[in-house]
Amino acid sequence: MLMPQNEEKIKLQNLQVKRYSRLTIKTTIETAKSFGATKIEEIVDKDEIKKLVTQGIFIDGVTESTYIIVSKLTRENPPQSDDI
Repeated sequence: MLMPQNEEKIKLQNLQVKRYSRLTIKTTIETAKSFGATKIEEIVDKDEIKKLVTQGIFIDGVTESTYIIVSKLTRENPPQSDDI
């Protein structure tokens, strides 16, 4: 069965057939540059920020959160005397 080229979906009895298109882009950076199709993205290096903060350096916009998790114990895991 061939699907007509100008249709995105067709129904046949109890079936629906849809056509999808997707681009796979594996061009070189040089080719993309020649079309002006490149971008430079600058992002925060979170690992470096963590190192600086642990060294005691204050960085605006960085906060540390401390939290606890409370969960119900099961009978299989009764509390140990040193856990209380």
